[in-house]
Amino acid sequence: MPNLPTITLDTTLADLYHRASPRYAGKRIAQILCGVSSCLELTANFPRNVKYVYQESSFSAVSGCSATPASDKSLQRDLAVDYLSLLPQRYAFISGNTVSVFFNVGDDDGRTTQDRREVETTVAVLAKTQRPEILFCSGPTTIPVKEEAIDLIACKHVLDGLGSQNFVVPPDTHWLLNCKEALARSGLPTPNCDIIEPDGHCGDARLCCRVCQENKSDWAVSTRCEGGRGKWVAEQSQKIYDKLSAKSLPFVLKTQQSIGGAGTYILRTEKDKTGKDTAALRYRLLSGTPAHMDQ
Repeated sequence: MPNLPTITLDTTLADLYHRASPRYAGKRIAQILCGVSSCLELTANFPRNVKYVYQESSFSAVSGCSATPASDKSLQRDLAVDYLSLLPQRYAFISGNTVSVFFNVGDDDGRTTQDRREVETTVAVLAKTQRPEILFCSGPTTIPVKEEAIDLIACKHVLDGLGSQNFVVPPDTHWLLNCKEALARSGLPTPNCDIIEPDGHCGDARLCCRVCQENKSDWAVSTRCEGGRGKWVAEQSQKIYDKLSAKSLPFVLKTQQSIGGAGTYILRTEKDKTGKDTAALRYRLLSGTPAHMDQ
């Protein structure tokens, strides 16, 4: 590797945590900076989120109804590289002198060696006092918290599998603070917001019709559903479409929790209100969380 100039950052995430409160001073904080998927598992040891749902289906275009096993595997590999390798490398660069947790994209020796080499190369240009301590694990449940003397965990996105660890911010609070509903109700200066909240949720696939029971996905509702889940999606979709139809243009439609702007739609024309983008709300509804309209 060619000799590269050393980069010294003005500040790091570790610095900011220690400045934020005296109770963090001297604490060993492990930062988990990866992405998560609510559509499919990223690896055999990194299951999809089912409690803390993030609506990122613009990036993980899975309907759960028409994808083939081969395409699911290909998508799974692509998402695992993006969410577990590329994304956390970007944020680990500014994490500072602290533990930065990574999860293996694959389980063979060649892949795990490559994962580690890529991360080490990324942070090698940083000043030694600002380089994160890289910790690789197979999945969220295998983080060696006690063995590595980790006091607190800080997350970019909340992972379901972290259980009862000690967090900088409790997972429920973290998820709530990042949702659009919390912002709309916060009293902070924001655009005018209307909240559209679905009634209940779509129910258990195992208790629905034959189509849902045979579907390999336990969360996506097939357009061929003959039971209550399909009826619920249709009713709640219509509720949202009716609200959209009554709204004066232009406005922005945002889903409750999204990643990288995936759940954001700019509606400028009447056609936009019934276009294919708003039809994608069918899959956003499956988390049972509100949508918001800003104007």
